[in-house]
Amino acid sequence: MYYVTRKSAYVRAFPPRGFRVRTLPVRMTRLMVRGVAYYYAAGIFYQNVADEYEVVTPPVGAVIKELPEDAEELNFDGISTYELNETLYRAIEDGYEVIELLENQK
Repeated sequence: MYYVTRKSAYVRAFPPRGFRVRTLPVRMTRLMVRGVAYYYAAGIFYQNVADEYEVVTPPVGAVIKELPEDAEELNFDGISTYELNETLYRAIEDGYEVIELLENQK
């Protein structure tokens, strides 16, 4: 869990890209996208950097089995997509595929 302060209260938020942790969440999935290893848990993609794991931009083409409940369903010209943490996913037979990063991504 990652929290930020808003109006004198702590609220849950996605950690910023570049944020590092020493250990991954217990319920993570390892996946390969175009020959590069990523780790995924609860809407967040990580990569191994030295002895830590860094939060990274979701790789387009990555397929995950489930989206967190926070994902918002959107409809583009009759096609259902889902937005989560400034990333668009589409439902496919095996789960959900990252199809686009929204413009304000770094």
